[in-house]
Order: sequence, then C-alpha cells, then structure tokens
Amino acid sequence: MSPFKHMHSIKKLQCIFFLSSIFYFGLHQLHSQVAGRFLFDTIKLKNWPLIHSFAFGKYGEYVLMLGGRTDGIHEKESGFENTKSNSNIYLWNTLNDSIIQYKPDSLNAELTDYLNAANANFIQDSQSLYIMGGYGQSKSGIYKTYPLFLKINFKDCIERILLNKDISPTIKYIVSDQFAVAGAQLRIMDSLFYLVGGHKFDGKYSVDDHSITQKYTDALRIIKFFESGDTLQYALIKEITNDAVFHRRDYNVNPIIDRNGEIKLMVLSGVFQYNVARAFLNTALIQNQNYEEIFDFEHKYAAYNCARIGMFDHTKNEMHQLFFGGMAEYYRDSINAISRDGYVPFVKSVSSITRKNDGSFLEYLYPEELPGYFGTNSEFLLNPEIKIIYEDIIDLNSIQNDTTCIGTIFGGIYNPSEYRNPWQIDSAHLTKSNPYHLKVYFIKDKTTASKKIEDHEDTTEVVLIPNPANKQFRLIFSKELTINSLDLWIQDTQGRMIKTFRFKELSNNELTLSTKDLVPQNYSLYLSMNGNRPLKKQLIISR
Repeated sequence: MSPFKHMHSIKKLQCIFFLSSIFYFGLHQLHSQVAGRFLFDTIKLKNWPLIHSFAFGKYGEYVLMLGGRTDGIHEKESGFENTKSNSNIYLWNTLNDSIIQYKPDSLNAELTDYLNAANANFIQDSQSLYIMGGYGQSKSGIYKTYPLFLKINFKDCIERILLNKDISPTIKYIVSDQFAVAGAQLRIMDSLFYLVGGHKFDGKYSVDDHSITQKYTDALRIIKFFESGDTLQYALIKEITNDAVFHRRDYNVNPIIDRNGEIKLMVLSGVFQYNVARAFLNTALIQNQNYEEIFDFEHKYAAYNCARIGMFDHTKNEMHQLFFGGMAEYYRDSINAISRDGYVPFVKSVSSITRKNDGSFLEYLYPEELPGYFGTNSEFLLNPEIKIIYEDIIDLNSIQNDTTCIGTIFGGIYNPSEYRNPWQIDSAHLTKSNPYHLKVYFIKDKTTASKKIEDHEDTTEVVLIPNPANKQFRLIFSKELTINSLDLWIQDTQGRMIKTFRFKELSNNELTLSTKDLVPQNYSLYLSMNGNRPLKKQLIISR
C-alpha cells in the first residue's frame, strides 16, 4: 500500500497492471464478464483547475465546470469555508486541452453566491445543464444547503464565455426549499426529473452533531419542470419515502439496461446507515415512478460517489457497471486478501457490477488497480468516438480494437499519502484536489480473470411468532446460526423508520420485542445479522 510518491516530478506515467500472480481470496476464480483489462495513462494538463465536487456538462468539444471546492477532503471541524470554494466557471476545450477561466461577476448576488456550492445535484440533456442544491458557506458567512434549481442553456452559455460576455441571459432558476438537497443524485427519465436521496445540512461542519442541523430526505422525488413564458416552474409529481433505500448521500445512481432491454436506475451503496455509521450495501432499481428493492445482492466496493461508466453486451445480454477508485468499506489489501474498514477509506479498486442474462447481479473485483488513491468525487468523460447506447453506457460489442481509449477520469479528490484513511487520523490536510487526468484504456482479452465477490448472507430461516402480533412477538433464529450482532429496523407503510434496535448477543437465538406502542397496521421488519445484507420480513400488528 505504498503511495504514488513520484507523481509530482513525472509529467506522464503509463501504468498497466498485468498481474502474473493468481489472487486467492478464499473465492473461486472465473472469467470477468467484461473480457478485458484496463490501462491508465496519468497526465497533467497546463492550467488545469484544481476542483472537486463540482457540477459539469459536455456540449460538443467543450466541458463546462462550475461550483465545487479547491481543497481536499474536509477536516473534522472544518472544510467548507468559502475561501476554498470554487467561485469560477471553467470551460475545457477537449480537442486542444485549453482551459478558459470565467468569473461570473455579472450574475446577481444570489447566483454568484450559489455557484460556490459543493456536492450539488446535476444532470444534463442535449441542450441544457440542470443543477440543484449543494452545500457551502455563503459570502455572508452562513453555512447552508442552497434551495436553488438552475437551468443553463449550454450553447448560449459557452458562446458567451468564449466572448467574455454576461451569461445571465442563459440561466433560469427557481428558489424553493424543495431543492435544498446536497449529495443526492439527479436523473432524467421520460422527461421527468428523479431526485434520489440526499440530505439538507445547515451549520458549520463539525463531528459535534449538536452544532449542526442535518436531515436526510429519505425519499425519491419525481419532479416536472416546465417554462411559462420566461419563467421556470415546477410541479412535484410524486414523493416516495423509504428510509432503508433512500436514506443515503454522496453515492452513485447509475442507469442500467435490464434483461428485457428497458432502462432503469440502480441505487447503489452510499452513506450512512440509519442506525449505524456504516456504508449501505443494499440496492434498489427505479423505473416508471416506482422502485423495487434487491434482496439477493450487496454492493461493497464503491461506497462514495466516484468515476464510473456502463458497458452493455447485447450478445450475452449482460449489463456491466464499472467503478474506478473512490472510497469503500471493502477493498483488497497488500496481501491480496479482502479487508474491511468501517470508516470507508480511500481505495484504488477497479470493480464492476454485472447484471447477468437471468436478471441476477454479481460484483467483480479486477486484478488491476488505479495508480493512486484517485476517483473520489471525480467524473468520467467518455471518448466521443466510442459508440454509446444510452447516456454513459458503452456498446461493448462495438469495440473492435485490441486497445481502445474509452475516456478520461478527471477532477475529484486525490490522496497522495500512505494512509488509506487520513481523515480518521486527523490528516485530511494531506489530501488535495486531483491535478491529474487518467486516460482509461480498455484492452480486449478473453482470457482475463477477475474475481467474483461472494456474498455472505445468512440464509438461515427467521421465524416471527405470533404474526399477526398483539402486544409482543418473538424472533426465533436457527440454533446453527452464530449471531455476534443483530441490527433491526421497523418501517411503516409510508417507508418511515419507526424503531431501530441493535443487539450484541441473543439468549438461545431468540428475541422478544414489545409492540405496545405500534399502531395496528402492516410493517416491514429489516434484520441484518453479523453486518450482512438485510433480510426483510412482514410484521402485522393487530389488536
């Protein structure tokens, strides 16, 4: 786990990891579902803006970047001061790698203040970039989550920046508490906007919870935006609450192609669980203004927002989601074993989630890794010559060359230290905004072997007696099961978490819980034994 010590003195470094040894994790070896390897070419651009947690969009050869921060990962008692926020707009010409820095001083005070926000939620279509929420310190010194939604006309905005003109006419926005969300994911499906998860955070960041106000949305919000004359308006079409699925932030929501060829959104890991400071492992799929939970799969190797892309193999009818670096609870350590760190450290992993042709999901860990602790809050810019099926999903079957550049990882946080988790040892100052670009090459190789990540779910039956219950019920676990820890969540029909419990050991593998303060209705009972994937049971309370 050595740091990438010499990057500061090397302009260009080619990093390819063809590992000759066979990793042994106590898992069986099999061929990767994406038959190939990855090569990373690390370069540094002149005048590259050092920013992370920003919003961006691509139009033609230009990439527009705004908001975010210029430092590294935040400290335990600071890290979001406006002195380190990005108040500029950057225009990156990807053909000649030139950078234009634009100061948006002509915008009104409300907008210039807002453009300092980090971890905003954003998405683009063919003509516009949409940005919502985000957190930061205002120019007046207030730490808050901003209640704004912006629509930026790409073409007009870029043209005005190139001419150094006022960009105000290219921006329309709405102010509403509905949009005061940071760390969520914003997507567009069927002309509707899907705001997934996130939280509202007000006050100066501190590990002392008493000094701040934080509220997760715990929700999927489906919103319609429309224009009436020159005015941007919105209507909340639907809000679905589920604490077990949408109580997460700073994570990934990816579009996937299901086994029937339909587009869905997959809700992935993220932080933090409702009653314990751990990353989420459970996942869900969103489609047609609704969602379904996935109970036979855990996502372990990419907990925070990171660079990622999709690949679809129509020959095998398999969908692959690839994740590059970032932060995760699980990772491969220096002796090639799978380790777990509940503090979710930086990782160098390259991993994928594969949707098999039977609809099931598997997670794979590739033998190659990134050349350093990159990926966190970074973005992936696809090679425009690559054939795309939908958004960032590559047509895998269209790749014919042995070696193909599929895109570039840019921005984000870089940890050049030897510590996987410098934040935990009060060394967050060692991290910084990523100054490098990582060109990503895909090398077709049908003999490439990766590792399938085996799930370790406790499949032992759990019985609820009685069910329906009146004043209490018993949970009875198989005698063969060793329970070192047990987490329970009771959720009502509106998806709200009503009760949470944590137990370290059970007498005779049984547990009795009172239901006196539960109103008669159907409830969902989630059980996580020994930190494994939650099981779901139906609990009926009657009087």
